[in-house]
Amino acid sequence: MIVAQYYKSTAEEIHKIIRSREPFIVSGMCESGKNLTYRQTQDLLLSSKVVANIFLIDLVGINLSNDQITIKQLGTTSSEKINSYELDSYIHNNYSLVETTILVNLSDNESEDDLPILKQLINLRSSLGTKFSFGLFSYVNLINQIKDNPSLDNLLSRKLIKLMPLDLNNSLTMIDRNEQLFSLRLSDSQKKNIHKLSGGNPGLIKTLVQHIFDEKNRTDTFFDDQQVIWRLNRIIEGLSEQQLEVLKQIAKGNKIKSDNQEISFLLNWGFLTADNKDIFSKLLEHFLKNTNKLANPNIILTATELKIYNFFQDNLNSLVSREQLAEIIWGTSFIESYSDYAIDRHISNLRKKISSNNLTMKIETQKAKGFLASR
Repeated sequence: MIVAQYYKSTAEEIHKIIRSREPFIVSGMCESGKNLTYRQTQDLLLSSKVVANIFLIDLVGINLSNDQITIKQLGTTSSEKINSYELDSYIHNNYSLVETTILVNLSDNESEDDLPILKQLINLRSSLGTKFSFGLFSYVNLINQIKDNPSLDNLLSRKLIKLMPLDLNNSLTMIDRNEQLFSLRLSDSQKKNIHKLSGGNPGLIKTLVQHIFDEKNRTDTFFDDQQVIWRLNRIIEGLSEQQLEVLKQIAKGNKIKSDNQEISFLLNWGFLTADNKDIFSKLLEHFLKNTNKLANPNIILTATELKIYNFFQDNLNSLVSREQLAEIIWGTSFIESYSDYAIDRHISNLRKKISSNNLTMKIETQKAKGFLASR
């Protein structure tokens, strides 16, 4: 199936970095083509026969609560299930004397379960030097996580490859790719409209093409389509509460100081256009402007959000500390994984889902104390 030149070029850049033995991070907004880039990189490595001691760990769709991960050797049928907390000892025991690279495709949703693996990769690089290298394929929630977690500071100095929204030509290629997928023929005007609405986000491109296919060319029903709403929610999922608030203010036409650090982050990761600082996608702009007026997206809670929600249910009108929430999220050994950013993101996502599903709970932040849930 055809692939946009942008992802081929990105895979070539990654290929050069892998050969240089430098650790790297590939990251972008949600739905930005992370998984596609991960696959393209593997294909390029296989075709160039650069596969010696390159291992793959794909965490997408994996529940790490059972502590098991699968590590596969590229170019072979070899794979092993290991305990996620024993990755460092596995590499030390089997591959410490040869050059080894691990490529990790991190989960699509924010997950504190990834943190132990990240810390082990950092430790392996520190102890083995250039004999060990790694690449992370992630979304921007990882960048926010790194900034908030001192134990991950080491990752900030690594080579960073940004997955940005696609330009028109690359968008048209991805539209053609999805035309093939859905056996659909679109007019030139439809294709340009999809690029304008999606802003070049490949996940949104796919959903818009599918929507036109399902609705028999109707484009006036996007906000009745739960898949479109789900995609838009996903795109903003990795943002902090402050970053999302700035994006909403821009969508509503309010002025924001240009030296605002949130503005800088949103520009750097393609949420805002570089020329006039508009929201990159007309569909996302409309969504943020009219969120409260849209149909219920019927988003279910994640396992962690459900545990937090149930805890608040059992402790209505009682102060809940961050330490209590940390124990719910990470267990009794939460100190090693503690992250204020992660807690705030869970609360922010939970508030949005409570609101969008018309639930009656209200969660208030009690400054320097914790949170208070009420009816």
